[in-house]
Amino acid sequence: MEKWIRFGLYVAASMLLFVLFQQQCAYDFFYAEQLRSFFFSEAYAQELLSQPGGGLEYVASFLIQFYVYDYIGPLVTSVLFFLLVWLCDKWLDKCGLSSLAPLGSVLLGGLFIILELDMEYKSEGTLAIIMSLAILNLYIRSTSFKLRLGLFALCIPLFYWMMGPAILALVACVCLWETGNRNYGAWALMLWGVLPLLLWWHWGECGEERIVFLPDAYYNLHLVPQKKLYYPWYLLLIIAFVASAWRLFRIKWSFKKWTPVMSVIQVAVGAGCFLYLFNFAHGSYLYQMKRLDCYRVRGEWDKILSEDLLSSKNEMHACYQNLALAQKGVLADSLFHYPQCPPSGLALNWNGSRQQADLLSDIFWLQGNVSLSQKMAFDAMYFSRAFIHPRLMLRLVETNLVLGEYGVAEKYIRLCEQSHYYADKATEYRKYLPKEGQAVAEGGLMDMRNCLPQQEDAVQSNFYNDLKYVLLGDPNYQPAVHYLGCKLLLDNNLDGFKYFVENVCDVKQLGTLPLHFQEAFLLIYDEEQCREYGVTEPVIARYNDFKKRIAGNKTRENAAAIFRAGFNKTFWVHSFIYQKNNQ
Repeated sequence: MEKWIRFGLYVAASMLLFVLFQQQCAYDFFYAEQLRSFFFSEAYAQELLSQPGGGLEYVASFLIQFYVYDYIGPLVTSVLFFLLVWLCDKWLDKCGLSSLAPLGSVLLGGLFIILELDMEYKSEGTLAIIMSLAILNLYIRSTSFKLRLGLFALCIPLFYWMMGPAILALVACVCLWETGNRNYGAWALMLWGVLPLLLWWHWGECGEERIVFLPDAYYNLHLVPQKKLYYPWYLLLIIAFVASAWRLFRIKWSFKKWTPVMSVIQVAVGAGCFLYLFNFAHGSYLYQMKRLDCYRVRGEWDKILSEDLLSSKNEMHACYQNLALAQKGVLADSLFHYPQCPPSGLALNWNGSRQQADLLSDIFWLQGNVSLSQKMAFDAMYFSRAFIHPRLMLRLVETNLVLGEYGVAEKYIRLCEQSHYYADKATEYRKYLPKEGQAVAEGGLMDMRNCLPQQEDAVQSNFYNDLKYVLLGDPNYQPAVHYLGCKLLLDNNLDGFKYFVENVCDVKQLGTLPLHFQEAFLLIYDEEQCREYGVTEPVIARYNDFKKRIAGNKTRENAAAIFRAGFNKTFWVHSFIYQKNNQ
């Protein structure tokens, strides 16, 4: 009866885990999909399957590609958790320990599943432990020592090819099992188990020893993993050692009537430990960054603006916020309605991280800076764990089409068409490829060609020059106008703003003049000139009200009244404070 109690508890725990992860960690899984790629091609399969651990890496990448959909990531993870605890329980049941120590199974599953929330962790590590437990359960059910040991020894190279260095943990568990049977000679199997790893280390291009022999292979190879990566592997070996000692010394449990109660108590303790570790490992700041990245990729700009952002101190937050405003076409109308982080709140200085490069690629693309957008997409792929991702390759498709590099664009289209989620979008871009006897399609994406620099000496040097060259190509390209104008306003560079509107772009062609541009005009020109540029009467009247308020005594009460009147959301207050701080 206890077996069914434990089975029911494991099912219930897996269902609760699904609910928890969907409510608290959904964007972890979406972000994980951005770090992996999977292609339905023979070349991709051969590349992965030609190296140890490639079999499970192929399976993991196949599963993770579906994390782009809601609910799939939490569902897959909860299933993996159930398989872990159930297979471990079956193993301990064979030892006579499952009723006494279900806590070990739950903790083992929990420790591995928590690793899934680490963006640098590779899910093939979890699959490797599941495969190891499945093989171990098959192994211990054979009654013939010579048969099971012989078959296992023959399959070790295959297991190593499938799962990588996890084979050492599996061999250790087998040897400890045989120790419980007093078959001490089985420890010679360790030498045979280490041999494939030594050969790969000697002849393969595998890098450091830790990647060949340790669980480091299931972590970002460019980083030294945190200690939490090793804890579940330590626990697995501890469970194997206890199970071996329990059988070796023929320890018996005489209070069987208490086993159901102990099962429930231990599973509850395991769940409590998991929740404690979960809260410790799942940082709110990092999760918010993943959430913002998800909103950006999905184009959910209102959700970005509804986030509790530290955009006055955090340049990444400011860039997400201002990108959302620019995508909605209101950057120059609402810039000072939100906290800002000058001077890099519009386009931060890249520090070499994948997420920043990905974000900057979107920002530069919106600005019309095609070449720099392409460079950032390349850098994002280079610094990601998977090296390439179909969504970033779609950016390379777009930029190469605009630049007229049709052969390169077609290559990336062909690759993206081998993916699942991004194939349809890649096929849409084929209409821009030249066809025999037909001109290249214009309009849509190809309108970005107007933003290409028209001068041979146009180089990417700084924010101002980059956007200036974009506007020399298309003086009325609104995102570039808004970004460059807002940059000058954030720096309180009124001389530069005046040159910008008189020589770089024709603001009269913008239609309705953006609100903050109108506010800046009133600090530069007289009222008649402002009206000629398109400054509206309500803005002029509001500016006159503002001048009257700041002309009085500048007490704290007076300043508070200015803010209560809503002037804090104007360029005038920003300029006033900027001048005070730089006197």
